[in-house]
Order: sequence, then structure tokens, then C-alpha cells
Amino acid sequence: MACLLITYDLNTPGQGYTALHDEIKSLGAWWHHLDSTWRGYVVHD
Repeated sequence: MACLLITYDLNTPGQGYTALHDEIKSLGAWWHHLDSTWRGYVVHD
């Protein structure tokens, strides 16, 4: 299992991050603690 730390900048007005959030959630287990910081857990076969 790999743990990914994903961060990004939300300072640009009008940006939509729904597609990004959906992609992160599709990785498997995830944790969203801060506005622009996610942890994703990926299982490798």
C-alpha cells in the first residue's frame, strides 16, 4: 500500500476542483483534512 500526499494551490478565483476531488477519491481510501491537502492510499497488485 502506498500513501500519497496531494497538495495544490486554491488561490486562483473561479477554479473548479470537483474533477480533481473525484479523481483523488477514485484512488481508494482517502482522507481530506485541509482545504487543499489530501492523503490517498493506493493498493498495488
